[in-house]
Amino acid sequence: MVGGDEKRYGGAKWGLGELGPEWLRGCRGQLESLKGRDERSLDPKSRVIVPQRFRPLFVPEGVLAPHEDGCIALWTTAEYAEESLRQHVRAKETAAIGHEVRRWFSMCSDFSLDHQGRMIVPPGLRDYAELGTEVFFFGVFDRVELWSKQVWERREASFGSTGS
Repeated sequence: MVGGDEKRYGGAKWGLGELGPEWLRGCRGQLESLKGRDERSLDPKSRVIVPQRFRPLFVPEGVLAPHEDGCIALWTTAEYAEESLRQHVRAKETAAIGHEVRRWFSMCSDFSLDHQGRMIVPPGLRDYAELGTEVFFFGVFDRVELWSKQVWERREASFGSTGS
């Protein structure tokens, strides 16, 4: 911090007086979002190489979870804790949402990277996201998303080139 000019965050998420999680800080200590797109292949053993720029986030481990629109979210353990709290609060809204949240928690899975930067995608999540051999990784602010290439391309076609 230079001369006390940087914005401070308070509360349970960041802790009092901290600048946010270490992984979101750039070279000047400012918060940065995850971004970018990479294409990869899922091997016959359900392993996929995580893009190099995202790997430091998941050492020693991360959490895979079903996410919106049929993709898989890769959460840091800290961000997963925040997301799981949001899900827990949602579960109390209605019985149907409570069931949906139970299903969400049942599909979440811890993962770690091997020495080649690969992770294993569990069968339930692989089926949920309709993963084939070709997949995309997207950095999306506070998480990384893993998409089936075919599902992503169908989605892109349905929204057209304007993204609306």
